[in-house]
Amino acid sequence: MVILTNEVLIFLTRSYNMQNKPKHFATGQYTPQQKETLRASGYPAASRETFKVPDKFSYANTALEKLPCNLCDGNSFEVIATRDRNPLPVTTVICRDCGLVAINPRHRADWYRHYYREEYRNQMARFKGLSRAAVYTPEYHFNKTVPRGRALLELMQPYIKSGLTVEVGSSAGGILYAFREGLGVSVLGIEPSPEEAAFARLRGIETIESLIEDLTVEVPKAENVLSFRSLNHMLDPRGFFLFANRHLELDGRLVLEVMHFLNVAKEYQYLPRAIQIDHVFMFTPQVLRQYAQAFGFEVIYEGTDRKGGHMYLVARKVRDEATGADEQRAETYGETMAAIRDIHSSAALFFLNHRVPQYANRHLYKTKSALKRVLKALGLYTARRK
Repeated sequence: MVILTNEVLIFLTRSYNMQNKPKHFATGQYTPQQKETLRASGYPAASRETFKVPDKFSYANTALEKLPCNLCDGNSFEVIATRDRNPLPVTTVICRDCGLVAINPRHRADWYRHYYREEYRNQMARFKGLSRAAVYTPEYHFNKTVPRGRALLELMQPYIKSGLTVEVGSSAGGILYAFREGLGVSVLGIEPSPEEAAFARLRGIETIESLIEDLTVEVPKAENVLSFRSLNHMLDPRGFFLFANRHLELDGRLVLEVMHFLNVAKEYQYLPRAIQIDHVFMFTPQVLRQYAQAFGFEVIYEGTDRKGGHMYLVARKVRDEATGADEQRAETYGETMAAIRDIHSSAALFFLNHRVPQYANRHLYKTKSALKRVLKALGLYTARRK
């Protein structure tokens, strides 16, 4: 019987990720079809020829910073993991005072700016084992998020107000496009990716190119502030909630979709699967609610998506000033730690139950696709009738 240690599993996972590295990332070149698509969209010439992805991105030998808790300013932490899902050496802790989970110590802000510019999409493609870089074009993200935006609007429309709607982390503008289409409201995006912000503007979505932490442009008062799957990536969630409070009219709505840390870990029965280096903060429903209440909001709706991997929160602004977390501190540490201890967290079982079937399915798909191409070339392939 072979015993799979964590070290062996880390080696196997890294080998798996490298074998599934998208071929086009080796040269950073778009395919001819991608180039034609981007030319047709009027995409900036300097961006459409290459991905600008380096041959190798370094995660080592960079300065780290250790910070107090972003929610309660506490300094008492317990380490719960030392690797993320990729598996990179990442120290994840939980605050003993309020239950907030975070990477601490973490890379500095300038490292994260470089990471999002040069490596983020590349790493995501490797993790998902994608064989084509085409899925990481702004056009792909726009086309994918418009239907998701329509579904989100259908779910949350009873809580959305008529008026300016600002999205933080708006990507290529697909969700704002759906909100404008469905509600007829004016929209504004804030997005750090130059390529995705430029694409959004081509689709008529006014977009400010900036990290929320670096924002210097004046943003007008809004009726709705949205953030879908972006809060985990922010280096200062407290700053985001303060931004929302300051830029919303009284009774304005804060609408969030955030990864459910515990549900993802429970689904895979492996804690590092719920941790990734770009998710600087990780949230439970209790902690997310705590942030909203501490910074001037009253929660009016909570829920999860169909699989439970992401949670929704809608809150209305009830006061202009944010009192801070000290007055609203939640005692969620014990509850969260109890849930973490119930997770089996076996690296061997995770690899066998999830990585191996994932690897097999992708190779089966590649084999079927190759066979289909051969049959088409021989004139023997007939498309299945729907």
